[in-house]
Amino acid sequence: MTCQTCDSKTHASGERQPILSVRDLTVRFAGVDQPILDRVSFDVGKGEVVALVGESGSGKSVTALSIMRLLPPGTTVSATAVDFSGQDLRDLSAGEFDHLRGGRLSMLFQQPQAMLDPTSRVGAQVGEPLYYHNGIHGRENRRQVVGLLSEVGIPDPSARADCYSYELSGGMAQRVMMAAALSAGPELLIADEPTTALDVTVQAQILRLLDAERRRRRLAVLLITHDLSVVSAVADRIIVMYAGRVVEEGPATRVLKQPAHPYTQALIRCSLFQADALGKLFSLPHGAVHARDLTAGCRFHPRCPVAQVHGCLDRCIVEEPHLGDTEYGCKARCWAATREDHAACEGASA
Repeated sequence: MTCQTCDSKTHASGERQPILSVRDLTVRFAGVDQPILDRVSFDVGKGEVVALVGESGSGKSVTALSIMRLLPPGTTVSATAVDFSGQDLRDLSAGEFDHLRGGRLSMLFQQPQAMLDPTSRVGAQVGEPLYYHNGIHGRENRRQVVGLLSEVGIPDPSARADCYSYELSGGMAQRVMMAAALSAGPELLIADEPTTALDVTVQAQILRLLDAERRRRRLAVLLITHDLSVVSAVADRIIVMYAGRVVEEGPATRVLKQPAHPYTQALIRCSLFQADALGKLFSLPHGAVHARDLTAGCRFHPRCPVAQVHGCLDRCIVEEPHLGDTEYGCKARCWAATREDHAACEGASA
């Protein structure tokens, strides 16, 4: 595994070989000059949960949809490598990718009731990947569908298999989506905001279920979320994204306890409902910056509370930082956070 951070969970069991390696993933939408996703690189190890974290518009879902080839027509996607289980996905034809997607490489979407077909019974939708990818049909398909529904905690699974999606609650619909995503036995599951729009109790149930299935199946998971409480419960590593770029990455415990990038620090303060100096709940100033609006410099500098303090603002405006090592064993894209650049900034300010 290309290990850019020292993850105790990973090294305790030996270095995990990456099941997914993405290098320099760049996405451009039609009619937009600047890339929406700019040279994003990361690995997901076998059996590992990697969380992509950031505000809406940071590029998390675009990353997932580009890997799954689900972006709209007219979108341009490029990368130097998108390797899945030893196979470069860029080399696959549309037909070949169709046999991979939903099988060995699966995705769990947000808003399950919108994603499920209201005209098709639950059992048929869960059983479709079993038939398409594994050739299982008839009574055996039905038997496995009922077993999958039971496995994800759906009561009376045989009766629920004959229901339509509009007859289910949001939490029950997400369990059905999970059963469908797992039915063909994937090696990697991409979970895009799987607890969005669910109440807190149901969110916890879905997260416990996802973690239990991951452990039981030795499944790798790329978890996309803006909720840091979700990340702290299940993730091995965290990748923080802002305006289409990775700005921090490292073991989950280290990123959450000792965040290096000012954006990560701000996200954590917001998630903990911390107060500012005036006693008001802390919030990030201004709105999130979109990648299409950027031309130079650090993407976070218009909202950054520390650039001026560390004497880096002039450099931040004109030059984008590289993803460098921090003193906490993670990597961050910040002139004030990385070891060598922080020293240079302090020298300049002096």
